[in-house]
Amino acid sequence: MNAKLVPLRYTLRQGDIVEIVTSPGQHPSRDWLKIVKSTRARAKINQWLKVEERVRSIELGRELFEREARKYHLNPAPLLAGATTSRRSRPTLASRDPTTCWRRSATARARSTRC
Repeated sequence: MNAKLVPLRYTLRQGDIVEIVTSPGQHPSRDWLKIVKSTRARAKINQWLKVEERVRSIELGRELFEREARKYHLNPAPLLAGATTSRRSRPTLASRDPTTCWRRSATARARSTRC
């Protein structure tokens, strides 16, 4: 701020010159949500935090699965080879087991029939 470093809590005054110093290793923190004013900035921070939390959850789940697989003397690599993180690439119910396939009747919402 005007060629000086100031805390993020500093309120701008008319005529202030802002220089934003960034680092490639820095990432948003949940604490930033208390400071940020605009809805767009809040949404971007929340989006980044959500993606990071999902990545961490997947990694943790993978580690827990591998630990349990090793406990039962199973090789987790082939079991994880078919696993994907995308919801769209999951097999549908019909492709899993054709005997349990159900389809909804077009005429009745609550009525279901077997394939």
